[in-house]
Amino acid sequence: MAHQDVTQRFAAFAQARWQRNARVQARAIRNGEIFHATGPLQWARDVGLRALGERLMDVPWLYGR
Repeated sequence: MAHQDVTQRFAAFAQARWQRNARVQARAIRNGEIFHATGPLQWARDVGLRALGERLMDVPWLYGR
């Protein structure tokens, strides 16, 4: 395997990892806003969780299902 090929593969891996990390961080920020909400958003969250439960929380791209 040529040095350039290895370098390109590492660069592709780093880019894919960066994109996934950015997505995970964005999801964490969103979850923080949702799960620490008050008022009408808290009510809507609670209703949604009661109605949809696990389906609402399913994140296959994150947990690899």
